Amino acid sequence: AHSGRKPRAQPRKGTDTPSDSGSSDSDELCPKSEILQMKKKKDVWKARTKALVVKELEKDRDMWKLRAEELQHDNQFLKQQVASLQRSLESKLFKLAV
Repeated sequence: AHSGRKPRAQPRKGTDTPSDSGSSDSDELCPKSEILQMKKKKDVWKARTKALVVKELEKDRDMWKLRAEELQHDNQFLKQQVASLQRSLESKLFKLAV
């Protein structure tokens, strides 16, 4: 399967090649401290956003609970009205039948 060629020696990942040695933090595109600071800011914004979303969801939940209570009261009122009208109608029908 091999044609007798030796594979080229490649530097292992994570090791410095001679041309890479001697680099300092100032040579990096973005210093680690800045990356950590940006990550911290991202985490803070993430937490704030989550808190705002939770607050909005709680407000929505409370609004829908109130709406459900209103609808239950309306339902009870309408049931009473229907029962009252049925009694009135039955009374009138009874008078007509007699």
